[in-house]
Amino acid sequence: MNSWQYTRGWLRLHRRWVLVALLYLVAALNNLDRQVLSVLAPLLRSQLKFGFVEYSNVVAGFLLAYTLGYAFSGPILDRWGVRWGLTFGLVLWSLAGLAHSFATSWMMLLVCRFLLGLGESFNSPGGLKAIAEWVPRKERALASAIFSNGNVMGAMLAAPLVSLLALSFGWRSAFVVTGLAGFALAVVWW
Repeated sequence: MNSWQYTRGWLRLHRRWVLVALLYLVAALNNLDRQVLSVLAPLLRSQLKFGFVEYSNVVAGFLLAYTLGYAFSGPILDRWGVRWGLTFGLVLWSLAGLAHSFATSWMMLLVCRFLLGLGESFNSPGGLKAIAEWVPRKERALASAIFSNGNVMGAMLAAPLVSLLALSFGWRSAFVVTGLAGFALAVVWW
């Protein structure tokens, strides 16, 4: 047996844990994308010339969209399945994240944030549905814990990664890199 056959056999046998690892990455990116604005807020407020009230409106727009997004992401995931539904969510939030890099005002950030919230609302129901479909009942709590920890990892990585990108290549690069990472992850997830 050559190494490729062994690898394919191992992946087939452990497919559910490969899926859980991918869900971990999706959750990490989901929370990383969410934190980019928070890390860059002081710089964006200065460069795009808006205050705390406008910033709070941008944040509220994201939260409103995230809340509303649950109303349609669940039914979409149920109808389309996790593969299509989570891919759609990933692509939508990656497009929205990338669009942040073109923002020239707080209103543009608000629109981008709203779209980001809609796309990111697919993360939790999609991950839980995938775990329910692919992981045996006796391993679901562990799989859910691993998936949920992706959110924590994304939040932990945000400040150093976004700061490094912004200091090295400008603030727009942080949105570009995280957006492109989402497209790459969507391809892998697909």
